[in-house]
Amino acid sequence: MADAGKNAITTNSGDGSTTQFLVGFSFLDITHIQVTVDGSVQSLNSDYEIDTSGAYVNFTIAPGTGTDNIVFTRVTPHSTLFVDFANGATVTDVNLDQAMLQSIYYTEEVEDQI
Repeated sequence: MADAGKNAITTNSGDGSTTQFLVGFSFLDITHIQVTVDGSVQSLNSDYEIDTSGAYVNFTIAPGTGTDNIVFTRVTPHSTLFVDFANGATVTDVNLDQAMLQSIYYTEEVEDQI
């Protein structure tokens, strides 16, 4: 479930058999989701996959039993622009949305750390 007051962090409790968990927040790219189980960072396409809708993390092996031992954190890059506008290029609504969302998501992530 989404952490109260957090925009980019979701915690779940493993039961040793469930492999699918709701991400609980929006993101620009599946590589912007950090998945940890019991404090250990998991590897995309090895330990887990993101379903095609982008809504669920599907673990290869069910995480062990624990309270809030599964954490999904959005980590939006801030030093590299997701969209780089160039002079004379066509500006689309998709590009503008992605550029704004990158800024909004990063701001939310900083707020979550306070």
